Amino acid sequence: MIKDALKDLLKKSMEIPYDDISVYPTVNIAKNAIVKYCGEQGLDYKFLDSKEEGNIIVQIDGTIYEIYRGVVGRGYYGIKCRVL
Repeated sequence: MIKDALKDLLKKSMEIPYDDISVYPTVNIAKNAIVKYCGEQGLDYKFLDSKEEGNIIVQIDGTIYEIYRGVVGRGYYGIKCRVL
């Protein structure tokens, strides 16, 4: 159990910037931010799964990420990508 928790902590992740971090990132806000980020960075992307209530699954440059949308600090929201 501890081994699994440690394994989760060591997974690679990155944050996707978006315009207004005081507003919760809906699915549309998150997808638009991912499209913009990938375009600016020259990365290929493909959305694999998205549920309005759940997290988004996206493939960026061949790596599959789960997109977490929520509170990432005191008083602000964020979009984080974590390798699956």
